[in-house]
Amino acid sequence: MLNPQFTRMPPTSAAPMGGVGGDVAELIRREIASKQPDGDAEATARLVEHIRRGSGDIVLQEIRQHFKYNPPATQIRMMTVMDQCLINSGPQFAVMLSSEKWTDRLFKVAKTTTSPEVRDKIMQTTITWYQRYHTNGHQRLLHRFQQSHTLGDPFHRIAAKTVKEQQSQRSEEQHRQRNFANLDTANRNDILDTEDTILLQCQGDLASLEYALEHPHILPDTEIASECKAHKLVCMRMLESGEHERIAAELMSLIERFSEALDLFEAMTGVDVGEGAASKMRALEDDDLNEADSDDDDQQKQLRRKRACGAAGAGQHADAAAVMIQAQQQTEDLMNRERTETEHLRQQLEELRQKHEELQNKYKDAKVKNKEVVNMLNQYAERVEVLEKGGSGAGAGFSPLPVFGAVSVGAGKAPGRAAVSASVVAEMRSNLSSIRKGLREIRDMRCADMVKESSYFAAQISNAMAAMVQASENDRQADRKALQWTQELYKREMKLRKQYYNTIQELKGNIRVYCRVRPMLQKELDGGYTDVMSFPTEDEVKFTDASGRPKLFEFDEVYSPADPQSKVFEDTSPLIDSVVDGFNVCIFAYGQTGSGKTFTMGGGEGETKGINTRALERLFQIIEDRKETEVSTVTVSVLEIYIEQIRDLLATKKEAAGLTYEVKQGGPYGTYVTNLKEVPVTSPRDIDSIMATAQTHRSEGMTNMNEHSSRSHMLLYIIVRTTNKQTNMQSYGKLSLIDLAGSERLDKSGAEGQRLKEAVSINKSLSALGDVIAGLAQSSKHVPFRNSVLTFLLQDSMAGQAKVLMFVCVSPASYNASESGSSLLFASRARGVAFGQIKKNATTESKDEKQK
Repeated sequence: MLNPQFTRMPPTSAAPMGGVGGDVAELIRREIASKQPDGDAEATARLVEHIRRGSGDIVLQEIRQHFKYNPPATQIRMMTVMDQCLINSGPQFAVMLSSEKWTDRLFKVAKTTTSPEVRDKIMQTTITWYQRYHTNGHQRLLHRFQQSHTLGDPFHRIAAKTVKEQQSQRSEEQHRQRNFANLDTANRNDILDTEDTILLQCQGDLASLEYALEHPHILPDTEIASECKAHKLVCMRMLESGEHERIAAELMSLIERFSEALDLFEAMTGVDVGEGAASKMRALEDDDLNEADSDDDDQQKQLRRKRACGAAGAGQHADAAAVMIQAQQQTEDLMNRERTETEHLRQQLEELRQKHEELQNKYKDAKVKNKEVVNMLNQYAERVEVLEKGGSGAGAGFSPLPVFGAVSVGAGKAPGRAAVSASVVAEMRSNLSSIRKGLREIRDMRCADMVKESSYFAAQISNAMAAMVQASENDRQADRKALQWTQELYKREMKLRKQYYNTIQELKGNIRVYCRVRPMLQKELDGGYTDVMSFPTEDEVKFTDASGRPKLFEFDEVYSPADPQSKVFEDTSPLIDSVVDGFNVCIFAYGQTGSGKTFTMGGGEGETKGINTRALERLFQIIEDRKETEVSTVTVSVLEIYIEQIRDLLATKKEAAGLTYEVKQGGPYGTYVTNLKEVPVTSPRDIDSIMATAQTHRSEGMTNMNEHSSRSHMLLYIIVRTTNKQTNMQSYGKLSLIDLAGSERLDKSGAEGQRLKEAVSINKSLSALGDVIAGLAQSSKHVPFRNSVLTFLLQDSMAGQAKVLMFVCVSPASYNASESGSSLLFASRARGVAFGQIKKNATTESKDEKQK
């Protein structure tokens, strides 16, 4: 519990980083100068406030300056300050103090100090920290104390003394503490359900964040990190309350994993979520790692090796990043050159357009002036005609006009008939003729120049436009090449990441979960129901529940209604290949009735063939490819579990009469069924008849939810025995393909009579499967495999002896939102089950067997 004097501090404004460092240094000096046993209470309270605001690394940095090379009194005071800060700031500070750097520093000071008080203080405080928060770092430090030659005896003495004191205090306070066993059954179950729910939520969000760190293309979305930060605070509050001792170790483990994941998130994205990653960077650069020590030399070597590997890795990443940056810079330079050239051509085109407009204006002006001259010449011609006829210009109503190169006609004459000499008329005609000829020459010359200039500028404009089009095309091609190059790099990176992820999953042995959403049915559309499924990414499905709240689920693969059967099998085929290599593989489809399980596993004909038929075809293709080096035989068995009874779907009624089918363990291929018929298969042509026979004998019925509802669980066993011709190495693999009957609600399916019995049996067996998955997810010592025939048959596959793939088939209709949500939640829990690395089934053929 928190000390009350530290829980009601008044809020203060956040100071800048320099101010925080100075304030922390001053507080540490006050702690050292204090004469109180627990230090200066006010200074401790302010240090706790800094830690809660994310400045814990600054506080530890200042404590380190006064801890390692100082008098014993100062070292003991620094241990007291760290203990007080840890008590009042919670698990976040405990995680920081449990880092490798700090545990190593505490060990070295305890080992090298000449003061027994300092040594005992460090050991006693570390024991108290571990008992309070159960951190892995402090556990390793206590183990080092115990194994040390010089510190082993003092540590055992202090540990025994501490345990004795705690037992005494516990006996005194036992009557005041809350006893979980005294709660009534209802309250105890509520607390357990709440704790389990919180743990599942925290583990789910933590898995999402760790997956996001493995897939950086989704890192910019800080929603995952924010949720993890909130869950971390919840775990810290639960741990501080002291009311959840049953799950204290799990809470502390989650807090440590949250801190590591959030620190990595900050480093990769640059988004500050308050985890103080800068302290870890300073810790890696600390010179303490270079100091040698006798007892902890291996530990120091590991830390130095980690720092060296980090530096080498950073160099490799830096080289790769430099190549990427250089390529991007070259692309950008090329695009900039193309853009500059295009801009230059555009400027030239604009200049040519302006010149063209100027010439057009000049042409218009010349045309107007030419028209005016022509009008004036026409007036002269009219006047000449009047004068030739002997008329008077004034009498005819003409205004006086200037005469080129002559005096005014009739000037100084008396009014009346004007006499014009022939020489004047001839001169005027000559002038008029000369003017007309000059005008024609000017017009022809000007027209020729205009035609030339128009042709020239038209050609320039055409060339400029062609150059612009070419430059634009080059620009688009450069962009297209850059885009294609970027897309290719992205595809390669995603493929590589997918391979790494599959390898990790292969080593962990996790149940792989593929989600498939069937299309909306016509009757659902006619009934006005909506589609509640969407697909944000290739491995995510967004589901809107009945209350309208969106929920995001992540699986190994997600298939939308548009994905064909071939795409589904493409991601499944690597598991089929491993059967020929001698591994056991189990593939089963889970979901409510009418969600598409039988179509996924059985399918139809042609392109709609399901997993069962395609798996057999793939097996024979691999056997054919390896026939030069290996000899393989294939046998097939098909059974169904109908109302907890096993039926052989390949045996006729006459063959099955009088036979009993029991589940046994310990056979050459794991769990097996007695008297089950095995049919040899030699080619893909045998597949269709075998599957048709099995489907004909399978129990089906009609319900309100599904016209052809499977009323039993169908299991298809394919056993492949392979012998290597060169090494005589024998291997066998068993492929289990399971089409589970769908869970159904009786109020929706309308089952009655025999159908009701079938539905009750189906739901019971699926509930038993859920109990098995829950037990495996919690690593329970006892997993209830024998609660049903289905889970008993799946024991060898679900107990870590096979690679397991689960198809969760869901309906997108809002009418089935409740059932779809339950199926997705079940699949999400199953995805967290890990078996470890799966072993290969292989033996060496003896010489006698070879001769036979």
